[in-house]
Amino acid sequence: MTEIEEFSVRDTLAALVWKGRRYRLVGATGGAKDGKFYFAEEKWETCLARQYQRWPEAAISYFGILVSECEKGLIETHARVKVVNDHELGTNDSRGWVSQSLFDQMKIDGGALYQFRLAFELAQAKGTFKVMPDEVAQHPDINADIVIPESAIKPSRSDLVGKVFEGPVVLGVRDVSRTDTKTKGSYTVLQHASWPVIEEEIIGQCLREIATLKNGFDTEEHRELLEQIGSANSDAGFYRVVEACLSADRDGSMSRHPHIHRGIKQLLAQWAYKMLTGGGMRMPGRMLVDDGYLAVEDGKVYAGSDWIPYHFCITDQPGDRNLCVRFPVRMAEDLLPMKSLPRETAIGLLIQRGLSFNLAKKLHATQLSLHGTYTLRADRAKTFGGDYDGDGIAVINSEQYPKFVEYRFGMKEQKQPEKGKHEREHSPWRNITTLAFKAMGNRVGVITNTMSSALAAGMPEFAYELVPELQSEIDSLKHNTQANMNRVTEIADKVGKPWWLTIDKKLKSVDELPKKLTPLSESDLVARMYNVLCPELMKMIGEAKPIAHFAWMFSGLAGGKRLTEGMLLECRRMNEFFGSTMCRISAWLGLRKDALTAAQAEVRAAKSGGDKVEIMTAYARLREAEANLEVAKRKHRVFSSEIRQAICVWGAGKPDEERMHWAAALNHVVSQGKGSGSILYHAFPQQFADAVAEQTGGERVLVDEAVENWKLVLNATKDILIRVNQDSTWVSRYKRVEEKENAADGNVRIVRVWRRVNPEMPEIVAGEEDPEVYDLDNDNL
Repeated sequence: MTEIEEFSVRDTLAALVWKGRRYRLVGATGGAKDGKFYFAEEKWETCLARQYQRWPEAAISYFGILVSECEKGLIETHARVKVVNDHELGTNDSRGWVSQSLFDQMKIDGGALYQFRLAFELAQAKGTFKVMPDEVAQHPDINADIVIPESAIKPSRSDLVGKVFEGPVVLGVRDVSRTDTKTKGSYTVLQHASWPVIEEEIIGQCLREIATLKNGFDTEEHRELLEQIGSANSDAGFYRVVEACLSADRDGSMSRHPHIHRGIKQLLAQWAYKMLTGGGMRMPGRMLVDDGYLAVEDGKVYAGSDWIPYHFCITDQPGDRNLCVRFPVRMAEDLLPMKSLPRETAIGLLIQRGLSFNLAKKLHATQLSLHGTYTLRADRAKTFGGDYDGDGIAVINSEQYPKFVEYRFGMKEQKQPEKGKHEREHSPWRNITTLAFKAMGNRVGVITNTMSSALAAGMPEFAYELVPELQSEIDSLKHNTQANMNRVTEIADKVGKPWWLTIDKKLKSVDELPKKLTPLSESDLVARMYNVLCPELMKMIGEAKPIAHFAWMFSGLAGGKRLTEGMLLECRRMNEFFGSTMCRISAWLGLRKDALTAAQAEVRAAKSGGDKVEIMTAYARLREAEANLEVAKRKHRVFSSEIRQAICVWGAGKPDEERMHWAAALNHVVSQGKGSGSILYHAFPQQFADAVAEQTGGERVLVDEAVENWKLVLNATKDILIRVNQDSTWVSRYKRVEEKENAADGNVRIVRVWRRVNPEMPEIVAGEEDPEVYDLDNDNL
């Protein structure tokens, strides 16, 4: 961002005027790094500023408390909120209590841990709560519906400790601990294993999973494949076409249909990326909770916290040992080696603390073994920066990954850096726009990637050096700390960058994965694993068959109706329109991708030359190319969506009783070409799936079809396509024209393409394009 652009953004953030009204910046949520902020009308600014003690750092960090989307909530006109010190009455860092009667009003299933948001008086709080029996809430020593520790109030209010507030409260439950949560592995975890662990345990499990999925391609056993490519069945009972065809297929042939095969590769992309770079690990996800308890027996209050042994946890995971993982993983020591505390031992420890056997047994069941939780004492959780405001963790258990767990337990640990006790910054309220600008962007990813690069290069000392820098960046807003990015850059230049970090995490298809990587060193465990698994993965996916192999799909399904020349001509023209236009749009986007690749090469060349001016110039061109590509991607989505919608509308416009007939005609046309047949998927998705079920003896399923409120009209000669709205006004026209094209062999050939004509022109003129669609930045498609 240039200096002028930066000034413009700051100025806009300071005072936004929209439809004649003036708005002020009042806060942000976790989306601040992406430039998402909250504005309020100027008249409400003072109230909201007072809510956050006119403390802009607090408003930027904690405004999300007031605007969080919650699963359940209630407004109680008269409730008692008691604020206590952490650990008092069995509370802990950001974890409190809610009475059973108040909890019951929200109609949520019990037995879990609940992430809450709370507003009362001029304060707001966030954290988690357990449920306390009403007899506990009504005890004279407690006498409150809600008990929260001072650490849950944001920003902090030490003046409230020891007080009970009576009046209206707003309470929301944002999340609930669950046992069905799974966390997929990543290189940030895997890089802390050893090569023998990866070779003997991780790779073996991956190969077994690949072998299982291979059945989904080669036989009718598509169940595992369907599970991996996503949720096949929507809430409304409709399927996407790819899943619908696999579900209906009973002879195993459809996975090799070119369009279905391409769809599978797209839907498998994220799974494949996780498999190749993270080892395909599936770790149960749990919500971190403390060991606090609160009860009343024979009129006496029993409360405690941080009483389980330091190296033990309470968990539902199998095995006697496990690793507790919280992201981001800064170093191997963050994979906490923990031992499971048996139920009988935990009850015995509670009895030693003065509880009766019956009470200890009850508390273990109702407060210490909550669904979907993982229990650690606070000082153990703080070793990897955890608290109890809803932090999610993943568990690597010794039954599923015995070698990994054994390796970590036997590892010699380095001393973990202590988190500095930085004073929280407290600047004037008007500084909020400066803070908002600072919050945009996030360098946590840059630092963690540099740490991963250091490990891959066999230089772990640099990775450990960057741990405090990472923590400084994480704490930057709350404590005004800053990572030393100059040092981060120096280390990045020394260690290099592994090839697997250059893979786009949002890749759209398995085809975008490189076939082989060059490891930075023997310590580049991820690249070595990638090179073992990738050939097996590609072998499993295999190749699609030519579209001509699927000419049989609609045989005998046209209801005895004969195809006409008019139908075939219309199908050919629509197929031509779809294919040629989509190819041109993709080629146009490809030019921007090529420009980015060239700019990246220019940066590498400039850096190797060492000339600072050339480096700055190259980086400026790189930023420009990146910005141009992002704009092009957005426009590409709009353009390609319009073309796909046109095909959907064309197919939907055919009478219901004739759609199978038209699908048969279109299939006849596409099966004579070399494409993927995707036009059938867009034009007649239900008929496509029905044909698979009919021909293979499978079960018919409903397909989710897009419905648009407009229609397409072809003229009599089938060379003009008009989009018409419901009110009979036309929006755009496409005309089929012949153009000259230079072929690869040097000859000139005539090609037929469809051009969108400017809607405002009274006559259709070949080659006159709508500037909003194709004349982009003076580049012709």
